[in-house]
Amino acid sequence: MAAGWRDSWSTSNYGVVAHGDALATAIEEARRLYRNGELAEAQAVLGEALASVPEGARDAETVAADRLYAAVLAGLGEPQNARPWAARAYATGRDVLGPAHPETLASAATLAAVLRALDHPGQAARLYAYLAETLATLQGPRSQTALAARADLASARYADGDCDRARAMLAEVHALHSEQHGEADPATIKMAALLGRMARDCGDSLAAHEYFDEARTASYRYLGPDDPLTVAVADLANAPADPDHACRGAPPTTSPPERPRTPQPPLERPRSPQPLPAPRQRGWEQERLDASRPPVAPYPPWSAKSPGVRRRRRRSGLRTVLLVLLATLLAVALGLAAVALARGWRPQWTPAAGTGGTTAPTVTAVGTAATAVGAAATAVGAAATAVGGVDGPVPHQARSAP
Repeated sequence: MAAGWRDSWSTSNYGVVAHGDALATAIEEARRLYRNGELAEAQAVLGEALASVPEGARDAETVAADRLYAAVLAGLGEPQNARPWAARAYATGRDVLGPAHPETLASAATLAAVLRALDHPGQAARLYAYLAETLATLQGPRSQTALAARADLASARYADGDCDRARAMLAEVHALHSEQHGEADPATIKMAALLGRMARDCGDSLAAHEYFDEARTASYRYLGPDDPLTVAVADLANAPADPDHACRGAPPTTSPPERPRTPQPPLERPRSPQPLPAPRQRGWEQERLDASRPPVAPYPPWSAKSPGVRRRRRRSGLRTVLLVLLATLLAVALGLAAVALARGWRPQWTPAAGTGGTTAPTVTAVGTAATAVGAAATAVGAAATAVGGVDGPVPHQARSAP
């Protein structure tokens, strides 16, 4: 974070003024050194003053000294060492001075800031809520210190991941502070810059640009370009988003660690796909598709499964059937003729036309039978010719197996 920037922009002691002689003088001197950034000198002054305080002293001066010493240690980057001093100051203030005493409120604010530095935003938020409620009751809800305490509460909730409530609360406080104390007030400028940082870390880039533009414009206009707050706002606006910030309820930005896997044997390298073989075709189809390529018979020519042998067997069977049919027809015709002769057939003589003589006998029954037999034989012959001429004469290819 840029130098000179503090999330807690309220007054360091919420209006507390130390009292007493020696210890009060040491406290005032340490406070002056703290404001000037001379933290080591302030630590030395307070350390010497606290060493002279009697053990068991519990008053407003010791509470103020403990609180300021904790703030100096936190400023030196030692929040772990500052925590017991801040806790003692807050506990003493509540027990001795009361929960509404200004020194108790200032000690609560210091302890909350130390807890924020130690990454305990939930505990810090409870202290800021107590401060906001008490200050609103004592000074009014629109007072500058009450609004500053609510802004600190929003900042702690944002650090705890409760970003929706934090941004809504800070936006309301910023609007009230700007209306009540003006946009030129440094606290108003800091609230706008903090709203920009919250929006940027939560992924709302458009709102972040708007708030940062407002803060930079106001700081340049009212404070000047060389003011430490103007420089701090510019550095905060140019900084990248916080990679460790996570809104409560949002999915984690980093993937969970992978579980150890059982080693598996290496997989075989896939082979290149082989082309499928062309479908096998019959010999006569192959001859028609490619006449220049001799047919490849699936069986030897002398095998009983060869196409040529099967064709010859089919033709021989058809010829046998036709010959049997022809012989049957001839036998039937000869039988009819024999029956007619056995019944005493006699030739009939008829006179010739225009003459008184006679002509040769007309054989009616036998002629008719012979005509029928001839027609049947012609039909059987035509069928045999058609069967034999389908593929033409097939030469004899029978051979003995080797």
